[in-house]
Amino acid sequence: MENLIQKITYGKVGLITLESSVNSVNLKSLLEQAITDASKLTNDQKKKIEGATIQVYYAGLNNNWHDENALNSKIEKIKYFSDAAKNIELMKSTFYSIPTFFEMYNLKDNTKLKSVNIMEKLEFKLSY
Repeated sequence: MENLIQKITYGKVGLITLESSVNSVNLKSLLEQAITDASKLTNDQKKKIEGATIQVYYAGLNNNWHDENALNSKIEKIKYFSDAAKNIELMKSTFYSIPTFFEMYNLKDNTKLKSVNIMEKLEFKLSY
């Protein structure tokens, strides 16, 4: 069977993962505060964030745009992730973009076989 990819969209993807003993409601609040104005975080809040395991992954960004080793703290990692997502020029740039959506059709009768969108919003909550 011969197939044709009729539509393809390119973009950028970022994923931040956090592992912490802080409950999800408090962690969400800490993240929101770190993104909006980290200077208002208390020392206790900063310790909770710095005690978390935070990993940031990007696809479709120029590796030279940011040096991960230049970040001294996990709060800076969170802030950088937020700033990258808000950088309109960076997001609009097609250089280093990756496929984020495609539709595949059967070449014989033009029926749609598959549609994949990796840009779906993923939101989940884990509690113990």
